[in-house]
Amino acid sequence: QSGSDLAATHILQGNLYLQYSKLQPDQSAQHAATAIAFFERGLAAQVASGQPAREYTPWMVQRTLAQLYFGLDNKTAALEAARAAQAGAPQSEQAYFAGMINELAPAK
Repeated sequence: QSGSDLAATHILQGNLYLQYSKLQPDQSAQHAATAIAFFERGLAAQVASGQPAREYTPWMVQRTLAQLYFGLDNKTAALEAARAAQAGAPQSEQAYFAGMINELAPAK
């Protein structure tokens, strides 16, 4: 299995647990945490292989991680993921991430 295939497999598993979190609200936090683990494995496999996982670009995965971390009230991790997503996102997504980062960043 190539690195990009392995990354895609992990990301698909993350998407599956993301759906479980919506279908089983009483276990939403547990499923979200499992989804995060799979998404992070997918990102690591992308880095290790040097190839994106087909249609799952790293910034899109980071966006999903930011949303999941925010849902779990882990604002520090959400902010880190949002910044990583913004760094790789196209221009059309920059305003979205700027707003998310502004919301998550601690007041100075």
